[in-house]
Amino acid sequence: MRVTLTITYVSGEVVPVRTTPLAWMRWEKRTGKSASDLATAHSVTDLLLLAYESLRVAGITVPADPEQWAATVDDVGAGSEIVPPTGPVPSADSSPSSPS
Repeated sequence: MRVTLTITYVSGEVVPVRTTPLAWMRWEKRTGKSASDLATAHSVTDLLLLAYESLRVAGITVPADPEQWAATVDDVGAGSEIVPPTGPVPSADSSPSSPS
């Protein structure tokens, strides 16, 4: 499941970031919640931690402490866009370079 989060920094910069399965996994481990919990009720902490993990997965440099990063955020919001997978899931014994 992919959701687009919009981060607005204190500086005024607005950054959209898409969640990934790895970001969801890290968020679930950090909070002890599941993705379905976020769909029914979420806190600002949930959105900030999910945005933080999504930025880390995207390779964007953020402070090691999520609270230090959160201090630079003015607002965070979740869009309603859920992006389905773009193709079939590869099997465990296939690779992108293997012939079909």
